[in-house]
Amino acid sequence: MVNDNPSHSDRESPPTDTVNRRTVLKATGGLGAATAIAGCSGGGDGNSSNEVHFLTDESSDGFRNFFSTVKEDFESETDYTVNMEFVGVGGSAEDRLAQLTQAGDPPEVFLTGASQAALFLNQDAIAPVSDAFSSISDRFGSPSDSWRLQSDGEDYIAPLWGNIGITWYRTDIMSDQTPNTWDSLLTAAQNADSSSLRGSFVPAGQDICTDLYVLGWAYSNGARVCERQGGNISVIMTEGDNRQRWLETLQFFQDLHQYSPNNSDAGCSQMSQALASESAAHTWYVGSRPKYQPISQDAGFASDISAIPQPTPESGQDPTTAALAEGLVSFKGSNTEAANEYIDFLFQTKYLNEIYFLTPLQNVPAFPEISETDSYQTKLESTVSDTAFTQEDVEATNTASQNIVTLASETSPPNPYSGAILGSRKLSELVYDVTVGEMSPSEALETRASEIESAIENARS
Repeated sequence: MVNDNPSHSDRESPPTDTVNRRTVLKATGGLGAATAIAGCSGGGDGNSSNEVHFLTDESSDGFRNFFSTVKEDFESETDYTVNMEFVGVGGSAEDRLAQLTQAGDPPEVFLTGASQAALFLNQDAIAPVSDAFSSISDRFGSPSDSWRLQSDGEDYIAPLWGNIGITWYRTDIMSDQTPNTWDSLLTAAQNADSSSLRGSFVPAGQDICTDLYVLGWAYSNGARVCERQGGNISVIMTEGDNRQRWLETLQFFQDLHQYSPNNSDAGCSQMSQALASESAAHTWYVGSRPKYQPISQDAGFASDISAIPQPTPESGQDPTTAALAEGLVSFKGSNTEAANEYIDFLFQTKYLNEIYFLTPLQNVPAFPEISETDSYQTKLESTVSDTAFTQEDVEATNTASQNIVTLASETSPPNPYSGAILGSRKLSELVYDVTVGEMSPSEALETRASEIESAIENARS
């Protein structure tokens, strides 16, 4: 995650790629606050007030301008007023949410990650947004199931965007072949590797981006973390063929790390800066920041950076990758009718394009036909003509976005403990174990799978 979150961006100033508590809470399910809201969201048919209370911690200038414009237009065209509450640096949206729900006054609209929304749904805290979702789908097509949060035929999140796992590499250095398979990447990394610039960037720090790094490569090999067995969530990392796929993935990390900086503490910030800092010729990231950073810094080699979808173990395989989704939810006990009207209103390209292009190709529309609209395409064409981003980068991002799995969407219904798994950082530790820690893949897998099971049990209790 970048600038506190992979979605964060600011057109005026390049992101600093810091990661703080707010980032972790949003990405991992905000377990403390989420637990506190269970059973505290009010009752009855909801609040009948004409106010729409929107709570968010997206407080950069770009997002404030976006939400303020929507607020003004919504108020002028309806009988509602909008109370925009921004929880910025030093505050926690999850803590504020807990205060509101415990007081019986939950917000109508809350911007959150899919893993957190799945946890809220499991606690019976959020209300359907099916009316808004249906209306948006009529205009822009229906998102893939990986972006949706469904239960009993109802939709519980209106996904605003996704951050897609994708790889970026220096074509002027890795010029012999496209590193789109595991073997070709290993060869390209070995050939590019030097004391001044390493072949690839394998993160071994414990944070959300390393978690997603692990998932991206595991998903490309057909591995999964969980499945439902008898309706219950079970960790299957050490079971059957899935175990072998995980062992292959961990062995690949070991092999690639030979051509990487040590990276014992590396995560989101270092991954997004890997090319800009000339630490490596290749990196993986959830979004476009590895190229955006060199562009924003006027690096001469920015035009030599190219995107390719998730490399696969063998050629011809689908480039399945990991992703994060963020969207809008509404809470039981609030004015859910007003919430659905507001959410539906917000999903207009004249508003959405402003956040989609704060950092091009970083926040990808979840509703597929948004990216096919004339206004979106016009902005995309301007991006390609005016910056070092290329049509090939656009096509790679499009391909990647059509082949995603989120941790929550591994199971149906979605895994309500996906946030607990990410929050445990045990996926991140797998990379450290088999690289810096010099542990065998089998030992690391057995150890961390057991700890992930414990994290789920703790969340259940």
